[in-house]
Amino acid sequence: MTAPRLVEQWTCAGRRRAAGSKRLSTAWVDAQGRQRLYAKVTGVVGGQYEVSVQHAGDTATVYGRPPFIRPADREPAEVGGWEVAGRP
Repeated sequence: MTAPRLVEQWTCAGRRRAAGSKRLSTAWVDAQGRQRLYAKVTGVVGGQYEVSVQHAGDTATVYGRPPFIRPADREPAEVGGWEVAGRP
C-alpha cells in the first residue's frame, strides 16, 4: 500500500554537501526534526515552507515547489548543530 501524501512544515537550513558528494544540496529540517537533503528543492535559508511529501521508510519524496510560509523561529546555523555552507 502506498503511503498518503502529507503537507508538513519544513525549515530551509542552508546548502551543504552530502557525505562523499561534490554537489551542493539544500538542507531541510522536516517536521520530525530530521535533516533532509534535496538538490532540486530550494528555499530561502531560515524560511519555513509548506511541503507536500510522501514518506516510505526513511525516504521522503517531495512534490512540487514548496510555498513559503514565514521566517523560521531559530537561526539556521543552530538547527541540530549541522554545518551550513557559508557559515562557520
